Amino acid sequence: MKTFDPTMLHPRAFYSLFSGIMAPRLIAWVSTLNEDKSVNIAPYSFFSGANTRPPMVVLSIGSNQGNKKDTSLNILREKECVIHMADETMIKKMNVSAKKLKKNESEAEAFNIELIPSNKVETPSIKDTIFQMECTLHQHILLPQNDMFILEVKQLSIDEKYLKDGQIDVEAYHPLTRLMGNYYATHYDMKKLSHPDLDTLDE
Repeated sequence: MKTFDPTMLHPRAFYSLFSGIMAPRLIAWVSTLNEDKSVNIAPYSFFSGANTRPPMVVLSIGSNQGNKKDTSLNILREKECVIHMADETMIKKMNVSAKKLKKNESEAEAFNIELIPSNKVETPSIKDTIFQMECTLHQHILLPQNDMFILEVKQLSIDEKYLKDGQIDVEAYHPLTRLMGNYYATHYDMKKLSHPDLDTLDE
């Protein structure tokens, strides 16, 4: 097995390895409000669940040459955001929304991303996404190179075509995930196993 010491490699080289093994990663497609109330949209793949009661997620956003990204600044100022999951039909718009724009220039307007009003927060949501998590800021943790946000989910909206009997339909749900670099995935082979404590084990 080959070993890698992060202190002995260029940070970009180690990041490529590190992010490559931390895959597939769900992509948080985040909308926030700019200072002029225009809507900023950007995708981030260092994203996961953090707590269940109340429901919370963790979102980690890197800096840009030592400066906070617009999404981080907006969350810190407005104390809210909306996290979405794009399906494969929206992959190009999700990808292009990562483009660096001028301050207060809206990705929604620049890339024709349709918005709808949210219910619990002022920040608009992206229309026709798999789900929308309306979130408020619970805690901000400053890391050496990233801003980490713990966000409380105030409302979760899910497209009904991904639901079955009140639960997520695993056969229909194909969220966009990031592998490494410019590679994404949407479909996987699934395998169902019995839980050793809760289910009867197969003989």
